[in-house]
Amino acid sequence: MNALPTRKKVFDLEGEAQQNPDGHNRQEELLIAEPGEPVRLKREPDNHADPNAILVLSARGVPIGYVNRTDAPAIASAMDGGRTCRAKLHCVRGGIAGYPNYGARISIAWDGRPEHPHLPLDEEQLRARRQKTGSRTAGSLGRREQVTSKALRSVRRIEAGRGLAAHILVFSAAALAIYAFQLDHELFLPMLGWLFGLLLHALIAFGPGQWIGRRWEDRKLRGALGKLQDLRR
Repeated sequence: MNALPTRKKVFDLEGEAQQNPDGHNRQEELLIAEPGEPVRLKREPDNHADPNAILVLSARGVPIGYVNRTDAPAIASAMDGGRTCRAKLHCVRGGIAGYPNYGARISIAWDGRPEHPHLPLDEEQLRARRQKTGSRTAGSLGRREQVTSKALRSVRRIEAGRGLAAHILVFSAAALAIYAFQLDHELFLPMLGWLFGLLLHALIAFGPGQWIGRRWEDRKLRGALGKLQDLRR
């Protein structure tokens, strides 16, 4: 078996706090990354800043940083020479009070050699991660609730418009029939009452009356979203 390109098995990354060109945030990716996950090494020989650059991509294909410049030349030379390797996320550092930014280290196994054991997150990191993901989930649910509430109100306006249009059509047909067949003038008062009811219908559908029941709808909507979230857990 060929000699190892370097005696080291674990390597620091750099650039973990930078933003990716495609908009993905490396810190966001490290927030959900788990030690032991496979990572992919991508050579960038045309990188103007460093021809030995090796980009590290997470298990989801999101760049999380570069192999540090001290170790990159030996690893890049081995990769360019056709050596095969398997890399994984060795550990995630930081992400706790006093050290909010995440850092990462990877391990590399060459030519079919056994992988190096990874280091799991410690209890402090796990607590901090749960707090961060929990607050973001709550924010996401809040935005989802707002969007769903707006959609519900839009549907309500459409349904109200359809009901009002049908009411106007029936009223117009009845009024036209009375006029065309010269029916009893005693129907005038009932038709006047009907017209008053039609105006009330329009006010409830699109006037101040449209706010009637909104709080009740919002309360029911929040309850339904809460039950849906419980089911997903």
